Amino acid sequence: MIIKCIENKHSLISIQKYTDIAETEYILVGKEYVVYGFCQFGNYIEFCVYEDTICSFPIWCLYPFFEIINPLASRYWLCSIKEDYNDKKGMVIGFPEMIRDDSFYNNLTDGEEEEVRIFRYWKALMDLEFPNNVIKQKAQIGDEKWLMCPSCIDAWEDSDNRDAMFICPMCKQLFHYPRYRSPIEASL
Repeated sequence: MIIKCIENKHSLISIQKYTDIAETEYILVGKEYVVYGFCQFGNYIEFCVYEDTICSFPIWCLYPFFEIINPLASRYWLCSIKEDYNDKKGMVIGFPEMIRDDSFYNNLTDGEEEEVRIFRYWKALMDLEFPNNVIKQKAQIGDEKWLMCPSCIDAWEDSDNRDAMFICPMCKQLFHYPRYRSPIEASL
């Protein structure tokens, strides 16, 4: 799932029920974000996004700050019914450790080594799943079995990649996968 920040000041959007919500100038208007999880408790929905300019862990932001660009769910997500701090039941969706371990996020924000490693692992996988509109180049198709990096000209045998993006094994640059078809397109 990809979302785009359309606002970052709560005073400029209609979220009257959440008047105690702090300003969120740390998310950037116009920037697209990969969603690493989301939750819904009552009428509020929060997306879990990563803004690398402010911290080393993902942050939870209310839905009115965003529009959904790509609505496809990550294939790495699990779903669980949880209770919030007011004992209200709600739905939490995200990578396995986020769902299974109630202390995971707090440990991650505290910089615990294991939680940071786990988050980086899932982030790396989810960052490749969907098209990244910031990246403009695609790998070049050599033939039915080979791809070539447009940057370093390294070639490699293509695998059954299901992701929209991939990293060149030689120069480590990120490119669009030229044979990608979204799961929705592929099912039509």
